[in-house]
Amino acid sequence: MALFPFAGDNSIQNVVFALEWAEPLTSSDLAGIQDIREDPNATVLRKTFSQVQGQRMLMINLDADTGIQAPVSNSKELGGVNFSRPSTSNFGAASRALNISKTNCLAVVSEYTRWARIWAEVRDWFSIVVPKIATTRPITTFGLQYTDVFLWKADPAAFDLGQIFSKTTDYLPKNVFLATALWHSHHGFFVHQQQPLPHERLDNVNVNVLENAGSRSVQIITSHKAVLTSPIWNAQEVMAALDKIMPDLHQRNKAVLDNLLTSDVKAKIKLQV
Repeated sequence: MALFPFAGDNSIQNVVFALEWAEPLTSSDLAGIQDIREDPNATVLRKTFSQVQGQRMLMINLDADTGIQAPVSNSKELGGVNFSRPSTSNFGAASRALNISKTNCLAVVSEYTRWARIWAEVRDWFSIVVPKIATTRPITTFGLQYTDVFLWKADPAAFDLGQIFSKTTDYLPKNVFLATALWHSHHGFFVHQQQPLPHERLDNVNVNVLENAGSRSVQIITSHKAVLTSPIWNAQEVMAALDKIMPDLHQRNKAVLDNLLTSDVKAKIKLQV
């Protein structure tokens, strides 16, 4: 088969772990998070991230009557904090990043290995920043998003979707198997869940067939967003909830790919390992 997973033994281009809360952080809160890297208990952040940068807010003034934009002015107020570690193989990109804005925290891993190792690493990051957030603001939402990419290294005219996607999948319309040009299929739906914690989950399965310099590729973005029925205020309880919710969302992701892909492709990326 002329289909090659993005990372060789897996197809994951990046994975994003997310936390969200309702009440925005203040500039002072974000300044405290920016300085947390120097905390004696934040060794893992110092070892992981070589760079930390505050993101200043931009002030854009609009005339109330005309709607005309006035000049943009730089604010001293922090709008976010970005921890990052440059990639050694992809110039200009980050292999690891932790981005905290006023309303969410995103942990991004662009050099993926296997779930157990990556989740343990990201959990350590969360264990340091969550106590700075959850003491005064309830955590409302957990999220997990994977971007998988497959490269077709052969004549685009020989591109055969039937070798990639199961023809009985629940997540693609049947007519994509007849398509000879580029296409996309974006599908989302809600599921009410009681386990492992009561929540409403939004699943999105977005598939894109792309072309770059005459070569075809398939991008699969699967995201799972769990909105808790009861927000959590306590940092220790947030971490306990993460230990339940994130592995559950990961298993949900695997179930979607198991339904979406052919047996040959699943074996190629070791989906069930």
